[in-house]
Amino acid sequence: MLGVRAVRWVPFLNRYAEMAPACCNACRTCATTNALNLAALIGGVAAAPFVRTVRVVRRRFV
Repeated sequence: MLGVRAVRWVPFLNRYAEMAPACCNACRTCATTNALNLAALIGGVAAAPFVRTVRVVRRRFV
């Protein structure tokens, strides 16, 4: 029974392998880009409350 089900899924898996994204062999570039994007995201989230506070304070004294 398991063999019959496996035979039915093999064509589907082969088609998926053809459409799956391929590696460009530039893993350092991808990793660096991902790390910089993550750092920018964390920095933006961390800075948002401070920027909002500065804007509110400026608006009150102007």
